[in-house]
Amino acid sequence: MSLLTTYPDVIILDMMMPEMSGLELLEVMRSYLRMSKLPVILLTAYPAGQHIERAKELGVRCVFSKTNYNLSTLRECVAQLIADPNSDCQSAG
Repeated sequence: MSLLTTYPDVIILDMMMPEMSGLELLEVMRSYLRMSKLPVILLTAYPAGQHIERAKELGVRCVFSKTNYNLSTLRECVAQLIADPNSDCQSAG
């Protein structure tokens, strides 16, 4: 399945991936008009810092720390973004 042929309601993106970072992938995604406003939740093991600022610039709606998040809170965030793609979820961690 490809993001160029399908359109998900929400994407949960990991900051650390093998080929490129989550932010690099997000930059590529944002270059396509149909993905420019797609709601994204970012999971990260990094401490808060500059990459969070860049993520917000790229339209990430919520950032969850991998070391300190609650699955039910993540589910609530996904449901909220499906209901209102322009909303911002409560970040956790």
